Amino acid sequence: VYGSGFSPKENSTFLIVEKINTKNAREKLWLRPDSFDSGLTQMKFKLPAGTVSGNMYIQSSYINTEGKEVLNMSNQLTYKLKPIIVSTTWSQKGYEQVGDKLKIYGLGFGRSPMVNFYNADGVLLEGVKAKYIEEGDMELLEVVTTKKNNNFNIVVVSDGIASDQSDSLKYLAKPILSSIKASFTRPILSSNQVIPATKIGDTITISGFSFRGNTENTSVEFQGYNKRIAVAVGADQITKDNNSLKVIVPNGALNGYIGVKVNGIDSNFLPLEIIPSIKEISPSPIVPGEEMIIRAVGVADVKDLVKVYFKNGNELVKQDIISVTMKDELAEVHLIAPYKLSYKGVEIGIQYDRWKDDGTTVLNVQAKIVRAGLNMDNKVLSIVGQGFSIVAKENVITYKYADKEQTLVEPKVRILGVYPNDEGQEIRIQILDDYYYGRVSVKVGEMQSNEVNFGPIEISNIARRIEYNNTSNSMMGVLYISGYNFGSSGGVLVGDKWAEVHYRSDFFIIAVVPVENLHSGPIIIAR
Repeated sequence: VYGSGFSPKENSTFLIVEKINTKNAREKLWLRPDSFDSGLTQMKFKLPAGTVSGNMYIQSSYINTEGKEVLNMSNQLTYKLKPIIVSTTWSQKGYEQVGDKLKIYGLGFGRSPMVNFYNADGVLLEGVKAKYIEEGDMELLEVVTTKKNNNFNIVVVSDGIASDQSDSLKYLAKPILSSIKASFTRPILSSNQVIPATKIGDTITISGFSFRGNTENTSVEFQGYNKRIAVAVGADQITKDNNSLKVIVPNGALNGYIGVKVNGIDSNFLPLEIIPSIKEISPSPIVPGEEMIIRAVGVADVKDLVKVYFKNGNELVKQDIISVTMKDELAEVHLIAPYKLSYKGVEIGIQYDRWKDDGTTVLNVQAKIVRAGLNMDNKVLSIVGQGFSIVAKENVITYKYADKEQTLVEPKVRILGVYPNDEGQEIRIQILDDYYYGRVSVKVGEMQSNEVNFGPIEISNIARRIEYNNTSNSMMGVLYISGYNFGSSGGVLVGDKWAEVHYRSDFFIIAVVPVENLHSGPIIIAR
């Protein structure tokens, strides 16, 4: 303070400034000088914490000749203080998101300070009124941080005077993820909350605060198989207020928590469930009763959470699975195709955990005959198998004689219908002429079935020989049996002894028995 009339006598000269008391009101603060100059024209004072901008003046006193104290007051000057930020910290551990409270320690904050938030380019984001908490050796403010950007610098402004900007006051706060909007949701039991769910390739909307980075430095992280999947978010995917963004759910995403990363800082996390989708089925066509593989997304390798459904007309069949393995971004589900599958219109659906796909994947089913037989009493031919059309006329039957030439025949028939049974399906055909044995196959659309033998077995000739047998290294009885409709598998009973079959076709069988059983009877051909 520069002036005149200063007194060097102790406790006779004071600088009167203003401060904020514990009731947040202004009051006078009396300061003793730290030093004088030799000409008594300059004094130095140290302003303590709590001093605020206002009016100052000097008051001096002395004792006159009459022994009375005389007070002298100088003119008043208006002064302002420049705030100083000494240190900062988050108000509460674990609460370090945009919008959380920040504590600011320093001096010269004044009675109604503001805190300005600037982005990394020095552009003002917003000014927020701070709360003056206490006065001690250091002044303390508490302020709610901006939600407009998670990378900010702070400046305290008091009575229009701002503190210095400093790199040491730059903050990287956590962005906030508040909600996810997806195509589907499911309620959480005993709660009013819901969990969003979506499919791979769908677009979801994420809402929150501070999603835009300094450059295009924003990404969304999804849960993958034993890893996190980061998807970069462009500036055009983020709303102007930085509080919402859209992102496409990537391949490989699974049930789990997603978060937003801005300027390298992770947000909080919210759950997102992935609805499974079938991408491929092999083989194509599938064969009922044989192994098939479903390749799907949104499915992990927890076998107990995987379920597969087949919709065959009005019947819904749940099929157990053999195993689940992960191959890159796809899950391979191995199972046995159920028997009860018709040629077309079979829909397959897959479920993982709580979500099941829409089940609109339609299968190609290979026609397959398990067996065929003719009831000689009513001349009804039954063809049992899978993959037949439920529309009887769409099953094209090929008939042959069971002779060596595989002669085609066109018997007079009437198709009675297609019926479900425990082995799959049964085509019933009324034979209207004298055709009673042979071979049949079924073609449905482009799917050609296997060929099977049907009709009564007929033995036309049996030759018996005693010959040396290499397998047993002894003489054995050998039967050479000729006939019709034997089929490719089955046993031969000679008397009460089952023979060892060395060769079998529809027309010829070689069977071996001990010599003592060679002439036993009867001979029964089993099929």
